[in-house]
Order: sequence, then C-alpha cells, then structure tokens
Amino acid sequence: MGKDGNVQEMSVHDKDNAALPPTVEGQDMSTLNRVVVPVPAYTDPNNPDAAAGSVNLDLDSHPVEHDEDYGSPHDSQVESPMDVGAQDDGGGSGAAGEDDKDESEWTNNDYKAALADVGLPVSGNKDDLTARWEEYKAQEAEYAEYQADDWKTDIEDVETADDLASLRAAYDRSGADYSTVVTAFDERQAELSDGS
Repeated sequence: MGKDGNVQEMSVHDKDNAALPPTVEGQDMSTLNRVVVPVPAYTDPNNPDAAAGSVNLDLDSHPVEHDEDYGSPHDSQVESPMDVGAQDDGGGSGAAGEDDKDESEWTNNDYKAALADVGLPVSGNKDDLTARWEEYKAQEAEYAEYQADDWKTDIEDVETADDLASLRAAYDRSGADYSTVVTAFDERQAELSDGS
C-alpha cells in the first residue's frame, strides 16, 4: 500500500495504459466513461470561428462539419493502427483486407478504400458508402454488357468534359476495344473543347 492509501498490484512497467492506476481494476478501460471530442480544426487566420476549434467545443458548435455517425458507438472493438497493420498481409490493392473479407463484412474504411481506388467520393456514413459502392458495381456490370452502339449513345449524351472523362475511364475499365468508340470519344472531346 502506498503512502496515500492506494494499492499497487503491479509494477508501473507492466501497466497496459500508463495514464491509469497500477491496479487490475484501474487498467480496465471498459469501465471508463466514453468521451467524444471533435476533430481539431484547421486554424485559418481569417476565420475566427476556426481558431476556436478545440476539444472544449461540443460537436454541434464546432466549425468543422462532422459525419453523422462521428462518435457513435461501434459494434466492433476500436483497433489501433498497430492492430490494423498486423492484419494487413501487404498483398493486393484496394480496400484494407478486401482480399480476405466478403463484402458483407466490410467496414466503413473498407468501403472508403474501395471507393477511393475507383475515384468516387468517400464521404458519408456506412449506408451512403454501401449505396455508392453498389451503384458503382451495378454500373460496371452494365458497362460489361455494352456494345459499340451503347457506348456511342452515352458519348453523344455527355454534356461536360468531366463526364466524358468519367465515361472514358469506365470504357477503359470495361476492357472493350471498339475503334469506332475511341473515335467517338475523340470527336466528342473536340466538340466539348471547342464549345468552352
């Protein structure tokens, strides 16, 4: 027993968490209250609200917008970067661990990694990410069945250079190889360039 009446059951060197007391009960983090703090804000010298971005602000008044599910309890245990790194076999690209997991087991991070790989937005909660990924896969399956005329019809309907670039990327991913479609892409690109 220490001089202030605290019981020390373990050496300070054996503690899992240095900030907690050196007792078995004290090291049990599951008994601690959950504290959710906002992410730190970028301190913009021209925005006094951003300069106030600190852990003292609540989520509703914080100048940085948080996802709807930010700070909500998760069913799975929170993992540290060390845990995630230990599970990563280093093989393949795409969502973390997507080679080992079925899509039904994907987490938000898996969806975000997969969406980022194909150039789609990664914002939103898990329902948004899942819907965006399912829509992407359905579109890719449709493109796999496209014939040259289908591609040319879509090319004619495109109104912006960005949409044309997205369509061309989808064409490249589909593995299709129609010289008439490539010509149609080039002609539409020239039309959009002349029109701007």
